Amino acid sequence: MNFFRKTFIITLLVLLTVSAGLFAQSVVEKNGAVPEFSSLDFEKDPFKTIMKSYEAELVAYNANYETIYGKMSEAYRAGNAVAYYEAKGLLGNLKAPVFSKDATQVLVARIVEEKDEQVKSEFAAWLYANSRYYRPTVSISAKYSNNDKFSTYMSYQYSKSAAPGTTVKLPYAPSFRLGDGTFAGWGVTADEVLYEAGAEIVMPYADLALQPVFTTSEN
Repeated sequence: MNFFRKTFIITLLVLLTVSAGLFAQSVVEKNGAVPEFSSLDFEKDPFKTIMKSYEAELVAYNANYETIYGKMSEAYRAGNAVAYYEAKGLLGNLKAPVFSKDATQVLVARIVEEKDEQVKSEFAAWLYANSRYYRPTVSISAKYSNNDKFSTYMSYQYSKSAAPGTTVKLPYAPSFRLGDGTFAGWGVTADEVLYEAGAEIVMPYADLALQPVFTTSEN
């Protein structure tokens, strides 16, 4: 009798899990029949489609998680080890939608190329909130030692990440000297000052690499 009871509980749990999955799928279909997240083409699908697909699948994941977790809790309270570990296994196999590093890089490239500033801003903010790999960074790296232009050694590292569109302040470096060169500011290249020391800039949509620019006295 105990065997049949356990078999019935396991069967019921599986049926409830399947029902939860069907419910979650119906949520996806009712929210505009968007494509499954796993089938998205991140190079071509519209930003809105990507957003809706991700959000619908997240709703489905949460619905499944809550249903199975509830059954696992019930089995625990009832002392039913078989049903408990069955539910725990199902819970462990659930996969939430996530943006991979490669997918994020593809989307960032599209953000940079986007012509509509409002679309660009909205999707960048959304991606920043939903992909752990999207963290625009301003970085400064400089290292010189006994080269043709300067004879004094210098090494400097700086990194700052923030949400795109927010304001960040670049570091001051008034005491920077390199050989006979005097620090003039920060630039994308070592030949032209793009930002003054301590300047406030708007965090770009993609990473920004800067380096110190030096002026030299003419002999």
